[in-house]
Amino acid sequence: MKSRRLAGLLIPLLLLAACAAPEAAAPETPARQLPSVDPLPAEELEALPAPAQSAAPEEVPDDPSLWPDEKLLFEILIPPEVVLVDDGFTFDTPEDLPSEQLCLLALSWADDAQLEACYDAADQRYYIGDSLLRESLNQHFHTYDFDITACCGYDSDRDALSMMTASGFGGDRSMYIADRRSDGSVVTYTVDFYTEYAPPGVLPDGPAYQRKVYRVDFRDGGWYYLSAQDVTWTLEPGAAANDAPAFCSRDVQFGGQPFFPIQPITAEALDAQFGPPASVTRTPVHDWYWETRDYGGVTATVDTYGDAGHLAALTYRQPDLACLRDVRVGDSLAHVLAAYRNDAAALQVTETEYGPAAVLYGTPGHMQEFGILQYRGGRPYQLQYQEDGVGVIIRLDEAACVSEIEIIGGLLA
Repeated sequence: MKSRRLAGLLIPLLLLAACAAPEAAAPETPARQLPSVDPLPAEELEALPAPAQSAAPEEVPDDPSLWPDEKLLFEILIPPEVVLVDDGFTFDTPEDLPSEQLCLLALSWADDAQLEACYDAADQRYYIGDSLLRESLNQHFHTYDFDITACCGYDSDRDALSMMTASGFGGDRSMYIADRRSDGSVVTYTVDFYTEYAPPGVLPDGPAYQRKVYRVDFRDGGWYYLSAQDVTWTLEPGAAANDAPAFCSRDVQFGGQPFFPIQPITAEALDAQFGPPASVTRTPVHDWYWETRDYGGVTATVDTYGDAGHLAALTYRQPDLACLRDVRVGDSLAHVLAAYRNDAAALQVTETEYGPAAVLYGTPGHMQEFGILQYRGGRPYQLQYQEDGVGVIIRLDEAACVSEIEIIGGLLA
């Protein structure tokens, strides 16, 4: 046996008995008599509730793509991360993985009996050939670029890997599946990594420190890794602190004019800039109403109070629309944090009035001046900046880039 093989250890068990003769015989104690109980009549026995049946264990589907998160993480996503430490299991295509890493994966996937057959008792070494390693890799890769001669431990005389041990893969990762999407036989998993440990399938405490996206092809009752990409936004603790100006109402403009104080505007003027609206929704408020016009990438809300409407809120997803100082759709989170004031020496997530958030400056609350980075499921998902009830919400996509900007203020604030 290898290091998986354990040398047998003979552990003798000694049983010692000490017997001492009693000084005097103890008086005999009469047997205790239990009272007799008459059996219940048959009709009463039938009326008794049936004993509770324990729930049958839930069956695990044969198709691994249908496995619950706990089993899928434990069997498919965590093992290669344990084998290839320091983010070694990160690639756009399997051909990106070097032969040394492919070799480690092959050993971890190989059958124990096959590895045992490679053990040379005389040399006390394993000699593992190219064909066994490729057979193992073929279990979970459609394609790859493997050269056994590039692997550490290659013995040219034997044309094989020469190793004293062929195992030792152990450990765990605290990972949680944040999202999954299917496209035929290919499933894309978005997975977050956490410092705090939690069993597979259980959301760990604290913010995630890394996010990866895996594409896995499920075929013929097995699975094949297509890619494993790191999509984590990187921000070193303390590196984001700056002396940039805080958000203020003057940072927002629309049509070359300050957004605040609220500017009079007509529906015709909005249509002239963004085209015919896809929909118009009206919300009554006493003797007037809010009117929200959706232009399919831009949503504008105006009031009908008084002689002219006023633009009170604007939401947009267009990168070419520049309404907010120094920030556009598509910018990275790091870019936004550098553009606006940040007093945080480190992004420490705490519970605020707006949920879990890292406070960048100020005191979060209605009509307060503040900046916060909000978290959901351990991930940053939006920023909020506010001054005197006027504010902006910057929403982030999975790669922590700006996906949508919402400007709110005045009568809506």
